[in-house]
Amino acid sequence: MTGEKTERAIFTVQDVRKSFVWGAKGGAKETVALQDINLEVGAGEFVCLLGPSGCGKTTLLQMMAGLAKPSGGRIAFEDRPVQGPDPDRCYVFQRFVLFPWLTALGNVEFGLRFQKHDAAERRTLALAKMRLVGLEKFVDHYPFELSGGMQQRIALARALVIAPRALLMDEPFGSLDAQTRSQMQRELIRLWTAELHSEVTIVFVTHDIGESLLLADRVVLMTARPGTVKAIYDVDLPRPRDPFDPKFVELEKAIFKELEDEIARTRLQDA
Repeated sequence: MTGEKTERAIFTVQDVRKSFVWGAKGGAKETVALQDINLEVGAGEFVCLLGPSGCGKTTLLQMMAGLAKPSGGRIAFEDRPVQGPDPDRCYVFQRFVLFPWLTALGNVEFGLRFQKHDAAERRTLALAKMRLVGLEKFVDHYPFELSGGMQQRIALARALVIAPRALLMDEPFGSLDAQTRSQMQRELIRLWTAELHSEVTIVFVTHDIGESLLLADRVVLMTARPGTVKAIYDVDLPRPRDPFDPKFVELEKAIFKELEDEIARTRLQDA
């Protein structure tokens, strides 16, 4: 377990609170989703947000992306307040969110249309990222012609082609079957360690302890609602990681014990 601070933070989350007001006027009620979130994410770091359902992991990720605003506190990216979406912080959804009327290449090129690149430059940049994810032979295929794993690799290439400083990934492999999910985990680590490390920071939401330990430098464990940071674990194991390594298993058990308590609290809240 370790503390909250890093030597060179790219994201700084200070005393963040998020609440939702619901119900008719006069009888409106407030649900506090997140409370007193304090966290720093280092430049070039891979951090997983882990916690029970409803703890606010995705809400926190959305606020870091600028897709939602805190009710209180402050989120900064490279010492600048996050006030809205920015190409430097690219969000990758659980669902692939590809445009069905565009080819794979057209989907990867899409974000470049909003930057100052001509058609030839867009194609060159997009093809390079499709080669990076191993799909250069599928440039003319439409999303419905691709498997789930291939679609998610297209979504990843579309995010990388605009050269973001950070990738914010919301359970991107959650809808995939077990074999494809394992393949995508290995693929993401290959890309990050070989091609992106020190250039791209990743914040990754997951429900899966094993996935977090396979991927992350640090695992941030969140409490049941209102979500806050319960513990932060360093994962000081060489990559690629072996889930049967005794150190891996020991850490997995320690996190499971703490997470199990929060899952029990969530069940009591929902009862």
